[in-house]
Amino acid sequence: MFNLDPRRIDARKPLASGSFGTIHAYLNDDKNTQNKDWVVKRIPAKNTKELKFFMQEAVLGFNHRHPFVVSNRGYDIKDSPQGGWDIFI
Repeated sequence: MFNLDPRRIDARKPLASGSFGTIHAYLNDDKNTQNKDWVVKRIPAKNTKELKFFMQEAVLGFNHRHPFVVSNRGYDIKDSPQGGWDIFI
């Protein structure tokens, strides 16, 4: 898990969107990583059932390696202003 700073997400224009969430640019300020720019997938969860379902995606991403699937570096869960939670992977 990492501590995501929502102010670092470029929410003006998503890079991509799908049926479960949107992909946004994220400026990483971690000096220990070579790659400073990250992308973050934002998944809204309105209830605990959706939260559990989408958390499975986060967990699977840590254990799955495939040339066509982006690996997960971490995740964070924040309270959503619209109610429920926002999951960031």
